[in-house]
Amino acid sequence: MSKTQLSNMNRLVLLVVMTLVLIPLETWALTAANTLIRNQASASFKDEAGTAYNVTSNMVETLVQQVAGLELVQTQTKLASAGASVDFPHVLTNTGNGDDSFTLASTEMTGDAYDFTTVSFYADANQDGQADDLSSPITQTPLLKAGESFSFVAIADVPASLSDASQGRYTLTAASVFTPATQATNIDTAEVNSNAVLAVTKSMSATQGMAGSGNYTVTLRYHNTSALDATNVTLIDALPTGMEYVANSARWSESGATVLTDANPNDAQGSVPTITYCAYDNSCTGLPEAAQDADTNSTNQVTAIINQVSAGVSGELRFEVRIGANVPASILTNTGEYLFHDGSVTTSPFTTNPVKFEVLQDVGVVTNGSVGSSVDGTSEPIVVASIPQGGTAVFNDYVWNTGNGVDSFDLTLINSNFPAGTVLHLFQADGYTPLLDTNGNGIPDTGNLDPNTNALIVIKATLPPSVTGTTPYSVSLLATSFKDNSQSNPAINTLSAIGANSVDLTNTAALGQPGVLGTGVGPEPAAVTTNNAMPGSQSGFVLYVNNTSSVADNFNLQASTDSSFASVAIPAGWQVRFLDEQGKAITNTGPIAAGQHKRVFVEVSVPANATNSIVDLYFRALSPVTGASDIKHDAVAVGAVTDLVLYPDHTGQVLPGGSVVYSHWLTNQGNVSKTNISLSTTDANEGWSSLLYADTDGNGVLSGGDQPLTTVPSLAAGSSVLIFAKVLAAADIQLGIANITTVLATWDAGASSTQAIDVTTTNSSDVSIRKQQALDANCDGNEETAFTHALFTAEPGQCVIYQLTATNTGAEQVRNVRIQDATPAYTSFITNGGLPSLSQGTLASAISPGGRGEVIGLMGVLPAGASATLVFGVRIE
Repeated sequence: MSKTQLSNMNRLVLLVVMTLVLIPLETWALTAANTLIRNQASASFKDEAGTAYNVTSNMVETLVQQVAGLELVQTQTKLASAGASVDFPHVLTNTGNGDDSFTLASTEMTGDAYDFTTVSFYADANQDGQADDLSSPITQTPLLKAGESFSFVAIADVPASLSDASQGRYTLTAASVFTPATQATNIDTAEVNSNAVLAVTKSMSATQGMAGSGNYTVTLRYHNTSALDATNVTLIDALPTGMEYVANSARWSESGATVLTDANPNDAQGSVPTITYCAYDNSCTGLPEAAQDADTNSTNQVTAIINQVSAGVSGELRFEVRIGANVPASILTNTGEYLFHDGSVTTSPFTTNPVKFEVLQDVGVVTNGSVGSSVDGTSEPIVVASIPQGGTAVFNDYVWNTGNGVDSFDLTLINSNFPAGTVLHLFQADGYTPLLDTNGNGIPDTGNLDPNTNALIVIKATLPPSVTGTTPYSVSLLATSFKDNSQSNPAINTLSAIGANSVDLTNTAALGQPGVLGTGVGPEPAAVTTNNAMPGSQSGFVLYVNNTSSVADNFNLQASTDSSFASVAIPAGWQVRFLDEQGKAITNTGPIAAGQHKRVFVEVSVPANATNSIVDLYFRALSPVTGASDIKHDAVAVGAVTDLVLYPDHTGQVLPGGSVVYSHWLTNQGNVSKTNISLSTTDANEGWSSLLYADTDGNGVLSGGDQPLTTVPSLAAGSSVLIFAKVLAAADIQLGIANITTVLATWDAGASSTQAIDVTTTNSSDVSIRKQQALDANCDGNEETAFTHALFTAEPGQCVIYQLTATNTGAEQVRNVRIQDATPAYTSFITNGGLPSLSQGTLASAISPGGRGEVIGLMGVLPAGASATLVFGVRIE
């Protein structure tokens, strides 16, 4: 082979090496197996009087399945002496989306000069290119997490008495244990050389660290495995982007730990043998003639030429590196290169084993009001001009990922001093779609954000119509890293401006309803309701905030173990969240009209290390303007289990003489089965009636095949039953009359119960929205299954089609009907098959393949009884 051919080959090898050096940890990754993708839509409309309304759809869920994937490097050729063994280092990476292990096997190839005597595999945990334990061969990798790599060495024994230049080859096959058909192969070739044979391996003193860290020692170890001397041994290491050479850090061990000078390209260093060394220095403009087959420019690499490595001799070239300060969380892969004169010719370039260095993720978050930069100061409040009484203040907060890797950020509202009657909600960037939990911890979050990108979070504060004032009010949006919950950052949202009310906080039911508990001024001396909960579980309370004043008011919600609320504190490790009827976290009830009430669900998370005891909890509803308050005394008995929960509550409208159907889930959250569960309904007003049905045919909607339901014979732990409550209004009921339907489940011979509340108002106009989903496995925009409300599974790379149906269930036409939704976490839009599509109206948002964000349909007018649909599709990452 000519020098020109060798030089071209060398440059090709270096190009391949450099294209592999920087692999961000998250960019390759499929959506993790068992990720639950949730999505919920919303719609708005106006009635004939011009009153605007907003409604939300049911939630649909898609479960991501596990798929296998692997990467295997590298195919390689090594020199070997006849009768000796040769080492082939390899790295296997799990590129699937779940835990997996991989079998390893070798198959001799045909058409070559010889077969290997044996081929065995050994772990190489420290990535030094050498087997860790020659007494423990392996045939399968350990269990690897998604994205995790495993280094190993294949040792092949070459038969004796082979002629010079004879080649033997075998195919290395790695196969997924989860999906055996998913495989990758390399071909290892050993060429017999009767002259000198040299092996070079690479290692690092550490294989992970933070950006800006170091120093780390890189070692190139060489060994002449033959009986002949090798000369002009050239070692080359072009460091990957993000890894920086430390000047004058090189040491050479063969001739007495020689300290090397970087910029000395033409002068030999050391003594017998000698080394010519040059590294990352502008004075290195050329190399001696012996190294011209490698790279004549040593300003961008480490280059060392050892004049002679005698038979059987080993040595090491060591130098130090640092990790750049701004390197993203990634894998830096480095492979060295070497060539030598074997006594007859100068060899082609060979590569060392690859060494992977993981740049660990550094977490950072900034929350502010700027779309332009993450470094804008957060001390200046995000200010909105004065809003008319009863209006809605809209704050645009930007959550920035200032770390060096992909992260999501949990969002909570804290330190609110907004007046009574204010309702605080978190929305996605479109201002309509509710924020959901995408990382599985129950807290709304931004979804995954790449480094130096932001998510727009819309906070809406709806003010009560009866309040005036110019006192500034504020609430902070706290963004907390999911990767490291010790890292958080708040943004203060301020509004300039919003008298004596009373409130009664009760359990189970509102004032005047059957079963109401805890009426009157609190706190009660003994707990009104005591829930049982196991350590590490959640327990729920149902509170009713009854506005007993003559004007509308809003109330902040608080929890404490101090009955006086002189301090607002809960035990270490416990968490308390207040949820509205849609399951969104709130700190304020929102406006409650005079004499009305609001149902609030309290979610209490018990830490896994909680002791078996009774913990008293006090809940307070407090008007921040008037100071009106009431305190409710409840408790959690740790060690027991809250058995059954019936949810959610609903609000709807119906024409006199008509009916409306509500869906409820009866869920066993305990750890034992429950039997003989009785179901019943009661209606607060005359002229109303209600019936319960089971989802007998399992289609998720009330249909002709569904049977009346009064008893659930058995409900296993962790299972649920879908129940339909059909509420009927008599034909002579006037418009505007509200009825409360209580759906009650009792068990343990009536000793235990749970309930859900449906509030139905007679009205001449109403729009409902229904959301369903279907699988589109090949992403052509056509559903392959029937649309359903139910959970189904899908794989990364497959698509889901959502169908949103808005129906005018009233007796009069409605105007300005608008349906909106947004891409869920871990997905992006598809436009195949003409998606998105509308049955009427126009699309108000630009949709592009692979894009993310909102999808909005302006449906216009809906006559009584008419429906309109919006269909769009998303691809699972």
